[in-house]
Amino acid sequence: SQLSETSEGDLPDRLPVGLTFGSAITVGFDDEGNPIPVMTEGGLLTLTFVIPEELIGKRMSILYWDPQAEDGAGDWVELPLEQYGGASFPLYPDDASDGRMICSGFEQSGNTVTVTVNFPGVFVLVAR
Repeated sequence: SQLSETSEGDLPDRLPVGLTFGSAITVGFDDEGNPIPVMTEGGLLTLTFVIPEELIGKRMSILYWDPQAEDGAGDWVELPLEQYGGASFPLYPDDASDGRMICSGFEQSGNTVTVTVNFPGVFVLVAR
């Protein structure tokens, strides 16, 4: 897999209206640039973003670009907040066939935000 910083201009689509770009990374593509849908055998990915100084104090979120959404056209999905009890939960609770899990939801501590998932892709830190 690969990990690369991604500029706003290199995102797969524009961010939803009202959101301010903070930073982005792309994770989990193979040598040929093909996306890996889910990390197998219990693999987890913890993403930690440092909040840019100009966005400190704003409400932050992490978006995930789901290339399968909208019948394959793709769409942004906001990752949910950390849930009490530490239980993992599916990215799409209504789709039992989708193996993508959020193992630790969005959590902010000081000037960093963290989320743990079992799927790679494009992740963007945004402010509201």
